[in-house]
Amino acid sequence: GNLIALGGFVELKDQAQVIGDLTVLGSSYEQADGAVITGNIITEETVPFEFDWPSGIALFNGRFDPPTFQTLPFVSTSWFFFKLLIWTGLAVLIALFIQDQAVIINKAAFGEPFMSILVGLGIVTIAPLVLIALLITILLSPVSILGIFALVVAWIIGLVALSIEVGKKLAEAMNQSWPAPVQAGLGMFILSLFFNGFSQLVPCVGWMPKFVLGLWVLGAVSLTRFGTREYPESKAVTSHQEQDLPLPAPFEPQAEKMVKAEVNATKAAIELAESEGIDLGGIKGTGANGKITINDVRKALK
Repeated sequence: GNLIALGGFVELKDQAQVIGDLTVLGSSYEQADGAVITGNIITEETVPFEFDWPSGIALFNGRFDPPTFQTLPFVSTSWFFFKLLIWTGLAVLIALFIQDQAVIINKAAFGEPFMSILVGLGIVTIAPLVLIALLITILLSPVSILGIFALVVAWIIGLVALSIEVGKKLAEAMNQSWPAPVQAGLGMFILSLFFNGFSQLVPCVGWMPKFVLGLWVLGAVSLTRFGTREYPESKAVTSHQEQDLPLPAPFEPQAEKMVKAEVNATKAAIELAESEGIDLGGIKGTGANGKITINDVRKALK
């Protein structure tokens, strides 16, 4: 008949015969070459976890088949949304501490998208070789571990920064004003739902959008040094210098002031000459030290 094992370890020796199905739940089993199982071998877990283990793992000189969720769509779907909630909560938590840095990272990501992707591709290409070389050296192995940790942190920070921007755009579209952690949570949920769902729907090339997204945010974080400096720095410095420079006054008023300062005339005489359109340069002053008086201007008018 059928043999069912719940937990523990099942050992089938050379003379063992199972005329029926073998169901192993939460267990592992070892089958000798002479053992016979006429039915199906069923190894399925009933817990919401996915394990991407290779098939046929050797365990105690036996065989351990990985669990599958092909017949448990509800469990697989539940685990998918559970992972979305984990990323959403992580985004809310990190957004509490990187709100200022996220603005700089998003400015570089959307302002220089091609450069961000190019830098991210360079990091992904070169970093593994450097880290492996450091890992081989015993003394520098801690440095390689720190490097791996830095890359993972940069990737997560970039995703959270992008999530804040997505949540911000969503709030603006709805004429709402949400705090940065709420924007990050909603943005991360939308990004995770789209990119993970796309990879499930398109098995062959579904990983490409997620890979490009990772390069994009990783490059933006690297260009801005984890959001501590704007990129490109030259534009920021130039605009700052231009704001500090004093604006020159117009040429004509400045020249007019110089002319007024050179004319030896009283204030009343200057005002009358301006109102009547008379050039004081052609009037001879009768005042002290040759100063032009208002009477001199009146005589010129006559």
